[in-house]
Amino acid sequence: MIEAYRTAFTEQGSDGLPNWLDPIRQAGLDRFLTAGFPSSKDEEWRFTPLGTLPRTGFVPARAPARPVTKDDLAVYLFGQADWPALVFV
Repeated sequence: MIEAYRTAFTEQGSDGLPNWLDPIRQAGLDRFLTAGFPSSKDEEWRFTPLGTLPRTGFVPARAPARPVTKDDLAVYLFGQADWPALVFV
């Protein structure tokens, strides 16, 4: 399963990404390949159900073709549309 993530990472490449990001991305992949997926035996993850995570396909994130607006995120808003929104990428 982990090999599929390595393959997808390699196929994605770093086209369009700044050069300084390459070693950080590679270090993240190397750490993942060493540690694997977390489990409930890992203290930080013990209350998080992760059973389906290894079976979830890896889909590399791509930069949007245009800037994302608040209207694009309206479907994800909770409460009132004029409330502050936090977006994590």
